Amino acid sequence: MTNQINQCLFSANGEFNVGLDEKAKNAINERQQKLKKHRVQMVEFRLKKKEEFDRMRSECKRLECVLQQGIAELKNELSRGTTDFGDHRLVRAVVDLVAENEKLRKQNAVLIIDIKRHEVFQKKLAAVDETLSSEESLLRHDEERTLPDRVSAFCYQPLSLEEVNATPNPLDNSFTASLPPVSFVGAIFGWDVFRQQRNSMLSSRTQFIKRVHCSIATAVRVSCEQGDSLRPLITTPVEWCFSHRCKIPTQVLQEFGPRCKVIGHEIPGPTSYCYSFLERVAQWVLPDGRKKVGISMIVINSTSNQQGNIQINSAKWIKDGWALVTVTEAGDNMVDVVCDQWAPCESNLHADYLVVQWAQFIQRWEQSVSPSRLLTQ
Repeated sequence: MTNQINQCLFSANGEFNVGLDEKAKNAINERQQKLKKHRVQMVEFRLKKKEEFDRMRSECKRLECVLQQGIAELKNELSRGTTDFGDHRLVRAVVDLVAENEKLRKQNAVLIIDIKRHEVFQKKLAAVDETLSSEESLLRHDEERTLPDRVSAFCYQPLSLEEVNATPNPLDNSFTASLPPVSFVGAIFGWDVFRQQRNSMLSSRTQFIKRVHCSIATAVRVSCEQGDSLRPLITTPVEWCFSHRCKIPTQVLQEFGPRCKVIGHEIPGPTSYCYSFLERVAQWVLPDGRKKVGISMIVINSTSNQQGNIQINSAKWIKDGWALVTVTEAGDNMVDVVCDQWAPCESNLHADYLVVQWAQFIQRWEQSVSPSRLLTQ
C-alpha cells in the first residue's frame, strides 16, 4: 500500500505529481519532516544507549580490577605472614562485613522494585479514583436533572408508637436466635461469607464477617458523615448496578427520636422497587469494657400503606426483608464487623445476584472507613 501511494505521489524524475493540490503537498511534506525527525531521534537514542552501555561496561571492568587487586593484596599479606591476625579474627571480620554488605545490597534492590511497583499502583489508583469521581458527578447531575420529573411512589400513612414497638428488631438476641442457621460457603474480598440453605420459599440470607483495621470511632464517624451512601440496601432488582447507588432517592418518612426513624427507598428501573423500613441505631458497652454499635433495618408494611401503595407508578412494593450491621471493638484500631441481610427473591438467579450486591456494599463500606488497607492487601 505504501509503494502504491509513493507511486501516485512521485513521478519518474522524483518530482511531486502535478495533479496534487497544495494541501496534499503540504501534508506529504509534513509527514516527511516527521519521519525525518523520528529517524534523527532514534539515532540519538541508540547512540545514547550505546554510550551508556560502554560506560557501564568500563565501570564494571574497573571495579573488577579493584576487587582483584584487593584480593591479591590480601593473599600477599597472608602468604608473608607478617601480620598478626589473632586466630584469623580480622579475616573473619572482613568476610562478615563483605557478606553483610552484599546482603544489604540485595535487600536494597528488592526494596527499589517494591517502591516502583507501589508508585505504579498509586498512579493507577489515583486514575481509577478520578474516573469514579467523574462518573459519580455525572450520575448526580443526571439524578438532579431527572428526579424532579418523577412522581414519588410513596403514599405513606404514619405509624403509631405501638406499631413501632411491635415491629421486631433484628438487633435483639431473641430475633437472631429464632433464625435458621447459616453455613460457611467461602470468602470474598477478605470477608467470610455464610449463607442460609435454600428452602421452599425463594429468599436469600447472607452473613459477612471480618476484622477490619480501624477504630470504632472512625467507623461511626465516617458512616454518619456519608449517611445514605453507606446505608445497606435491603433488596435490588436483577441486573441493577451498584454504581447507580447515588440515583436512589432516600426519604425520611417519620421520626421517633434520633435513633429510630422510618425511611423510604425507591430504586429506579424498568420495574422500580419501593419499600419503607424502620431503622434503629443502638450502642452498648460489653461486660469487658469494649464498645459495640449496631444499626438495623426491617421492612414495614402496615395495612394502610399496603392499600395506598399498590401499583403506584408501576412500582413493585417490597413487603419483607431486613438487614443489620454491628461493629464491635476488638483491640487498638481493630473492629469486628458483622453484616447480616435477608430478602425475598424472584428466582435463584436473583438470590445469587443479591449476594453480589451486598458484598459490593460491605466492601465499599470497608474502603470508606479504612482506605489505607488498599495499599497493604
